[in-house]
Amino acid sequence: MRIALEAQRIFRPNKGGMDEYAIELISHLPALFPEIDWLVFVRPGPDDKVLPEFPNLQVIPLSSTNYLTWEQIALPRALKTYRPDLVHATSNTAPFFCPSHLVITLHDLIFMDRPPTTASWYQRMGRYYRKWLVPKVTKKANGLLTVSHHSAKQIQSELGREAKVVYHGSAPFWNQPPVETPDPYFLFLGNKDGRKNVTGVLSAFQQFHAHHPEVTLWITGLERSWVLQQLGTASTLKNSIQTPGFVDKIRLRQLYHNALGLLYPSFNEGFGLPIIEAFAGNCPVITSSGTGTEEVAGEAAILIDPQKPAEVAAAMENLYQQPSLRSTCQVAGKQRAQAFSWQLAAKETAKMYFQVLGRHPNTQANS
Repeated sequence: MRIALEAQRIFRPNKGGMDEYAIELISHLPALFPEIDWLVFVRPGPDDKVLPEFPNLQVIPLSSTNYLTWEQIALPRALKTYRPDLVHATSNTAPFFCPSHLVITLHDLIFMDRPPTTASWYQRMGRYYRKWLVPKVTKKANGLLTVSHHSAKQIQSELGREAKVVYHGSAPFWNQPPVETPDPYFLFLGNKDGRKNVTGVLSAFQQFHAHHPEVTLWITGLERSWVLQQLGTASTLKNSIQTPGFVDKIRLRQLYHNALGLLYPSFNEGFGLPIIEAFAGNCPVITSSGTGTEEVAGEAAILIDPQKPAEVAAAMENLYQQPSLRSTCQVAGKQRAQAFSWQLAAKETAKMYFQVLGRHPNTQANS
């Protein structure tokens, strides 16, 4: 049996949650099912050592000028050449013409919404592409996966398809404590997408900072000039905000472990992988109710209304002033993180493959 995974962007240096999802699946499936030949189709990039080596795993780089032509031209051609029994498209979209059985992971349907005014031209084009393509390819797909019941309900409502829920996992990497730093700060993983609620975070920090000027806010993933533009020229917060840009996993682990808390007040999330990373990294979490983040966080996080920065500020105040609350959140977060397993995610994902193919690798002749 031969199974392929589409993982176009995992070799790029600045990875997102969907890239980490693909990497973790690829890192577990070949060991769990050594009798299967696993193929991984990627786009060439500088971080090409990110996957472990397995004797039954073949990584196949495919060059193309952009995301769309890679997915709709280069990948279908390769699939016709390698002829896998099934291909798993791991990041919402898939080839319109797929010569193999097709499973798609739809992480969320946020791209169906109107693009935020802060979105770049590239982000807008990506949203329009997904909005046009996804309803069409999901009709053709043999199976759909998603990452939360919140997303599954949206998929059923918007696309009329049932999707199997397979949660993300918690990687042991995040459990390893780094060197501690004494300076108090809150952490926010920035993104220009409006649903990440950058303006709400800045407003909440301004309210909190008025009483606690000794505390800073670390914002990753955003240019300092853009952040300062959101603050406005009259802001007094400029010297209290750190903007390191994109940080690698080792630096991010350190930021989790030393932060007073992670601010994650998104308006909409399918899952929210940083919540589990923060939990495993001993970091309290402030996140949104009423979206996939609440489902993932359970009772281990402080839940707020993302539309109300004053609630975020109050939660920050409570975490900072009450060490016992921080300790309680850290213990609850550690316990919650243990409920998520990448090995289990890989096993449940493989069940979908075998269901689509109507056979299990242990009970069929070699193909």
